[in-house]
Amino acid sequence: MGPPRGGHRDGSGSGVDARSPLVLSSGQPPPDSSAGAAGRSSDAHGTRAPLRQYRQAAGLTQEGLAERAGLSARGIQNLERGASRAPRPDTLDPLAAALGVAAQGRAALLSAAHPRAADLPAGADHATMLRASTLVPLLGRRPELALVAEFLEGTGEQAGAAPLLLLTGEPGIGKTRLLQAAVQQAIAWGWCVLVGGCHRRGGQEPFAPLLDALAGHLQAVRPASLRASLMGCGWLVRLLPELAADLGPVPAAVLAPEQERRLVFAAVARLLANVAGSAGTLLVLDDLQWAGADALDLLATLVHGAPASLRVVGAYRDTEVRAADPLGLLVADLAQARLVRQHTLGPLAPADAAALLDDLLIDVDVGGRGRAEDAVRRAGGTPFFLVSYAQALRQGSMEGVPWDLAQGVRQRVALLPEAARQLLGAAAIVGRHVPRAVLMAMAGQQVDDVLAGLEAACRARLLVEEGEDGYVFAHDVIREVVEAELGAARRGMLHGRVAEALEGTASVVPPEVLAYHFGRAGAQDKAVEYLERAGDHAWGQRAHGAAEGHYRALLECLERGGHAHTALAVREKLSEVLYQTGRYAAACQALEPAAEALRAAGEWERLAEVTARIGWLHSLAGTPHEGLAHIRSMLTQLERGDAIAPAAALYAALGQLALAAGEYALSEVANQRAAELARSCGDTLSHVRAAYNRLCICQLLGRLGAALALGQEVVSLAEDVGHLNTLLAVLRDLAYIHALRDAFGPSREYIERASLVAGQMQDPGPVAYATAERGWILFLCGERVAARAEIDTAVALSRQAQRSWYSPYPLIFLARLLLAEGDRVGATATLQEGLDLAKQNGDLQALRWASGPMAEIEILEGRPEMAGTRLLPLLDRADLEECDVTMLLPVLAWALLEQGQVDPAVRALEQAIVRARSADMRLVLVDALRVQAMIALRCGRQDNAACSLEEGIALARGMPYPYAEGRLLELYGRLHVRVRELEPA
Repeated sequence: MGPPRGGHRDGSGSGVDARSPLVLSSGQPPPDSSAGAAGRSSDAHGTRAPLRQYRQAAGLTQEGLAERAGLSARGIQNLERGASRAPRPDTLDPLAAALGVAAQGRAALLSAAHPRAADLPAGADHATMLRASTLVPLLGRRPELALVAEFLEGTGEQAGAAPLLLLTGEPGIGKTRLLQAAVQQAIAWGWCVLVGGCHRRGGQEPFAPLLDALAGHLQAVRPASLRASLMGCGWLVRLLPELAADLGPVPAAVLAPEQERRLVFAAVARLLANVAGSAGTLLVLDDLQWAGADALDLLATLVHGAPASLRVVGAYRDTEVRAADPLGLLVADLAQARLVRQHTLGPLAPADAAALLDDLLIDVDVGGRGRAEDAVRRAGGTPFFLVSYAQALRQGSMEGVPWDLAQGVRQRVALLPEAARQLLGAAAIVGRHVPRAVLMAMAGQQVDDVLAGLEAACRARLLVEEGEDGYVFAHDVIREVVEAELGAARRGMLHGRVAEALEGTASVVPPEVLAYHFGRAGAQDKAVEYLERAGDHAWGQRAHGAAEGHYRALLECLERGGHAHTALAVREKLSEVLYQTGRYAAACQALEPAAEALRAAGEWERLAEVTARIGWLHSLAGTPHEGLAHIRSMLTQLERGDAIAPAAALYAALGQLALAAGEYALSEVANQRAAELARSCGDTLSHVRAAYNRLCICQLLGRLGAALALGQEVVSLAEDVGHLNTLLAVLRDLAYIHALRDAFGPSREYIERASLVAGQMQDPGPVAYATAERGWILFLCGERVAARAEIDTAVALSRQAQRSWYSPYPLIFLARLLLAEGDRVGATATLQEGLDLAKQNGDLQALRWASGPMAEIEILEGRPEMAGTRLLPLLDRADLEECDVTMLLPVLAWALLEQGQVDPAVRALEQAIVRARSADMRLVLVDALRVQAMIALRCGRQDNAACSLEEGIALARGMPYPYAEGRLLELYGRLHVRVRELEPA
């Protein structure tokens, strides 16, 4: 979005508002027609366009301007430094003529030639800087300012492609000041601006800084406008419970956590759309290097779905972000998707640094240029260092001001009264925001002494008042240096006072803040209590990363304190968080110490439950043999009589693991035993799992009718017990079986039901599998565009999780679609990735599913021997006729035919047709008939080929299956060409 039309652009066509402070700060003089307006705007925004900027924009040196205006170079120098009085009219007129400023712009030029002294901030945190009206001048950043203008307008090299602009650099380099320029420019152009920032220390809300930006904006909205801003944002109450009076109560927890998280994210996006100004909404986020994983997930969601009316400008310290960190990974992903533009700020050039210091000291006699030049040299072009040295020079001395900023902070702190120094130390422990009431409660001083100390700290510009009842440090570095000066004992004591003061306040304090302070104070019992609350609170907000972090910290505290048994419940919570985010192996690792502790304590009943859970997680993680070892060890103890525990869950887990390992006979026995024990003890969940395992065996062995009948029973049982994972799996399998039998109507009904169940789940693995299968079914029905969208979504979702049993399948479905579209290169790469995952998991079914299309590609590319070599080891195991092999046989017959092995090809194909007809697998039969026609053509039996093709075409049209019909018709055309060639002339 650009600026409003109607006189707001300058004559250069750059699209920048000539009256905005951004132009004035960039050193561009306003055009003649609006110079007066520019001067008024600069006053209103607390910025100014020094005479030096007018001169530089005109491309003149001081000597050149002096010569053109008929003045002395020394006089120009004094005017630019503010060392002389305001120019007389006989000086101003030739100066204006030399610079090309029209009569109506003389007032602005007069202000530029004799500017007023601006208040000098001795450094400020990002929130203060972004909202301040009097700021450090912005010099030497013309490329960055142009970049910001292009970004807001949607112009430039990557116009409209990237809704996120990131400014990076080392601490103090000027990122926050540049963000402030973006805020000013955006406001001038009609954007609604929301501002937030992060801080380094603990106790930060999971979704900071976006939560701060939303809350800060809504607090400033008039009550009459609040309802319109919050329209359609009911789920926002999860993040901002203080809005319950306006949004209504927290929605009842009837949805799965991940579904709630999606709705919360959608509510944030809706709010940003609701509050948009005439140009749109600009979200300004500072210090993103300290943002948590959950905040970055929300930011990624906003950026991926960003409409044209939303822009995000952020800043972070690239010195504190590695490529493997959450922010580094996010930036890499967004860069690949071309959704982010990034610019790194470097130090100011020496001339610009000198100009900045000169501007900061324009009304101060520093006692010689040498002192200012020394400050510029020692600051090294870092704007924040320059501000610190300018403050020292304003105080009249550079003595004792050290080279690094930390020493400068220590010197300024040392000038405070004792009471103020103690308060500053206490404030550093509190955190970034320091409520006055908390300082009062923990200071241990008389009220008058506290107030006097706070006033001294504010006068020294180490603290800045924030609102009516709080303070912030002028810069995060100041707080870090002050805290580092405290001894360990004093820090611990102060943390304890902060915790007690916060715990005693009437306002709601986030539990993570209390956990942090109690932990630093050494009050482990209290820290444990609040860490668990913090984990539960984060999990309630669906902040997965924060929940995991709190639970792991809690475990460390409990186990360090010798409370291993108490840690069992926490391990179960941590395992659930990891499972729900698709990290099955990590979920196993979280539970295994719990199993060992239960075994040592002889708690066999609970141990059986945990062991069954570990086994189930191993089956999902693609490590069934490791899971079998756990289950068998536990069952051996039960059989020896060493333990007494309900074993239905163990046998159900054994059945699933044996199934995943391809040991069907063992799985049958285990499932039967699980069903018997489950009925006797009323364990409905184990009964459901055992029944589903039996369904899978029927399906894998080609007993599709039995599988369908059993599937109805499992659906009913899973719905009764409310086990979404099993319900999703059986609905997905029923959809697949119906598709194999060309019953696409029931297949679509089941996959749609599965999609509804998936919408209530957050585990990305099974949801990705079901979504990919839905895309495959759409492809079979001829809906290729919708199919591609579903499968792409499934692959992206699958990549969010760690490697699991589910991982290869979305890739295999995608590869089949790519092959159908003729993209062999893409299909090959995708299949290879799926094959690698299947081999790592030891998943024979996935190996077969991926090997079929890979062999087809090898045949098409003239490598039938490689295709045959790939498929032969994957045929039926001893005494089995497996459904997946039936699907491979037509491809194997084709590979043998291309090798000239006609008789083996005929035998393989006859076997495929018999098995496909027996199991009513018409989807496979269509492909088999096509290969049968190819064999007949090769043998010169055109009539037989025609019969096979006509039967295949009739089947494909009856389903309907457009892709198969197209392949059959293509071969049918080749048959007619052959017949015509053989007809006598």
